[in-house]
Amino acid sequence: MGDIIRRTAKGYERSFGLRIDFRPFGFPPPIIKKEPMVSLHLLICDLSEKDLPRPFGLPKFFLRGLKKNYKVLYGKDIFKELDLSMRYGEMLKNILEDLGIIEFMLTRLPLAKSLEKETEEFFYEVYMISKVLLHFTLEVGIKEEEFESFDEIAEKYLTNKNLLIGFCRDRLGVEESEMVGYILDVRRNFLDWKNDEKRAKKLYEYSLRLLRSLKERVIKKLYQ
Repeated sequence: MGDIIRRTAKGYERSFGLRIDFRPFGFPPPIIKKEPMVSLHLLICDLSEKDLPRPFGLPKFFLRGLKKNYKVLYGKDIFKELDLSMRYGEMLKNILEDLGIIEFMLTRLPLAKSLEKETEEFFYEVYMISKVLLHFTLEVGIKEEEFESFDEIAEKYLTNKNLLIGFCRDRLGVEESEMVGYILDVRRNFLDWKNDEKRAKKLYEYSLRLLRSLKERVIKKLYQ
């Protein structure tokens, strides 16, 4: 597969750049660095793991999003075979595990990439992680009685900046809503800002603070 991807990238290098996206686990540099940049999201799974409590080791909300939005163009639709039902407490435990993984990635990012010398790559990785955190603000912010309607809530708020900021202000706090607002600004302006070291640093700091705030709230919901 790696061979095929590299040959494809080489064959189209005059037309576009190509980046392999292993979100949410890793963000390697582009195979071909050129604008426009095509991002190819690869998800390689072992079918023997489809019946685990976390199918393929992935969050059920993540898989539910794939099931809802992805089209199967070739091969077998494995989503029809997955049990993606879950309870509120199970969701909170999954969030805590996922935030732990993301925190591990964020805290070690400055050791792996230089903000000064690799600004675009640093910014891109934080930017992709911050978009995942937007989803977690909803998961952490909803009440237990709203859990069954989460898909509708996510569709409503994730597509409207003002509604999402308002939700975060009401459910999480003013500081968290400001951080979410900045993440949304980055999402809208990333191509123009991607080489801006100061904005990259601000996004990094906001993402880490937001993550730790969400983690603290999940712990309180689970154990207090």
